[in-house]
Amino acid sequence: MEGAIDPVLQRFCQATTEDQANQVLEFLIEETASPLIRKILKAKFAQLPGRIGSDWDFEDVCSSARTGLITRLLRLRQQPNANGVGNLAAYTAKVAYAAWNDYTHTRCPGLTKIRYRLQYLLENRTSQKGFALWEGDDGEMWCGFAGWDQQGLDAARRNARRSRLLEAPGRAAAEAFPEGEPKRLGLPRLTAGLLSWLGTPVELHTLAVAVAEVLEVLDETPAPLPPEGNLLGAPSLVDAQPLPSDEAKWREYLAWLAAEVAGLPLRQRTAFLLHSTATAEFEFNGLLSIRQLAGLLERPVEEVAGLWKALPLDDRRTAQLLGLERQQVINLRRMARDTLGRRWRLWIGRT
Repeated sequence: MEGAIDPVLQRFCQATTEDQANQVLEFLIEETASPLIRKILKAKFAQLPGRIGSDWDFEDVCSSARTGLITRLLRLRQQPNANGVGNLAAYTAKVAYAAWNDYTHTRCPGLTKIRYRLQYLLENRTSQKGFALWEGDDGEMWCGFAGWDQQGLDAARRNARRSRLLEAPGRAAAEAFPEGEPKRLGLPRLTAGLLSWLGTPVELHTLAVAVAEVLEVLDETPAPLPPEGNLLGAPSLVDAQPLPSDEAKWREYLAWLAAEVAGLPLRQRTAFLLHSTATAEFEFNGLLSIRQLAGLLERPVEEVAGLWKALPLDDRRTAQLLGLERQQVINLRRMARDTLGRRWRLWIGRT
């Protein structure tokens, strides 16, 4: 590879078999990436007004970020001539911020409009000059006056006024403009005044939230979320029935899928089989009996027989069975589907 690669990723990229690569990838996502993604997005959601953002939204955006990261890492493994990932944590953070931006673009159109206007201003694309916009080491976008990009961002994060801007933008703006009404100022004056009052760089999103609230343009009613496939930027799920007119082709597809699922790591195939509608199709078409399913799940036949009528299980029930967190189950299923999707494309290419 042209660029240095993070040592944590070396085992993944150098794995000699797909099973080994999947096991290492699962470890990377669960132990390294997921905690960081949740930490970043938890902080971002905390900045939104209470009327925007829900627990389900948070989980969806976390899933989107994880899926995006898995896709990028798989591409890195498949393209040996691509630039390496020098720092996995920083790369994960960038993916998390990208997922966050996608979310706010969809759910918070008013805030998104303000952020775009601010970005245009801060890039000195108007008659007002002297601003700066840059990307921090963690992938977050920071802004301030020209020359501020050399200041320590750690000190900026500890800035007490930044915390006040986050908690009460209206009162902070009143302090910055004691002699006038901030919301009646134009965007350049309002931005310059807030930056002067802060005295240090600030995250673009933090400034956008504050400006939007001062100008009273925050979204009252969130826009509806797009379908899961569009939110994640992923192709159709591999267990969605294509409903072919030729039943033989449908059964051939199911036979291929059953064989590939059997080759997945245990936790991934468990998360997939207990949730997918394809499991019932396997049984209906004589491809997988309850006893065979129990073998794939490595669980007692009696237990699987008791679960059969409840399939597909929700993620919380599956998490209880596996002794995992709900989000871990979601991650495992995403990884399984991504692997199956790649294998399907290869299989189609060969046939």
